[in-house]
Amino acid sequence: YKDLTNVTYAPDGVPDIGEGLGMAAQAVAEGKCKVALFIYTANNLEGRYRRGGEAASNEARGNSQWNHTWGANVIDMQLWTTLPMVEYLNTYGGTWEDVLGPIVVNEHRNGLMNDWSFYVQNGAAHLTFEDYANSRPITNPAHIWDYDRPVNAAGAFIITSAERARDCKGKPAYVLGVGEKHTHEFIVCAESLTQFGAEESGRDAYTMAGVGPADIDVAQLYDCFSIVPVIELAELGFCKRGEGGAFYADGHADIGGKLPINTHGGMLSHAHAGATGGLLGIIEAVAQ
Repeated sequence: YKDLTNVTYAPDGVPDIGEGLGMAAQAVAEGKCKVALFIYTANNLEGRYRRGGEAASNEARGNSQWNHTWGANVIDMQLWTTLPMVEYLNTYGGTWEDVLGPIVVNEHRNGLMNDWSFYVQNGAAHLTFEDYANSRPITNPAHIWDYDRPVNAAGAFIITSAERARDCKGKPAYVLGVGEKHTHEFIVCAESLTQFGAEESGRDAYTMAGVGPADIDVAQLYDCFSIVPVIELAELGFCKRGEGGAFYADGHADIGGKLPINTHGGMLSHAHAGATGGLLGIIEAVAQ
């Protein structure tokens, strides 16, 4: 920022998109700066997932020769899909294709309505339920379409006070509340694989914003894997536990439904920008 003038606050160690954006809003609220510029970039090397460390190396050494052969953290991908998916189905019943198929198909349908989503830019995937159900298995019961679409992306957000925003030419989007909750350091240490902590973080955000689930008109949910929004829906109070799949199957999450979800196509279709795909979801939320 050497070419910028009047910089009053430039912290080191800024976290990822969700926490970082909240940090920028808090900096404005506390008077550390009048206008905050938050920039987030995410890069995935071609044919690999994630942009640094072993994923960026041309060689796989040690344990990585078995776990990270192609640059992706395969074990992490297995844990974040297979284990929660299996426990969810064992707990609440149903088959993977009936519970998760409507989610994946909905996201791909939404993604095709966004002219800068991955499949519009690189060849549309007019995914049907049959395509999903018959697709290639990766880590049973997860199939290829249950995983997100990594891309290179960047976003920039300008945050200022509500008073200053009144003079803006465009209508501002207000940050009314934030919430954060960490339930465990590693998924295998979790008390339950079907609880992600969104219940607590959502409660904090709702309380700060002075709203509840019934006040939300559209939701942009983190959906790095297809099982994640199923669990988030219940934890954020939009349905009961075990009913997330039915929420999608009944059309409630469709555009025109009672709560359109991931109207841009989400990470499963639009794109997952690096380690924290909330970047594109927040951009979509502001646009909505």
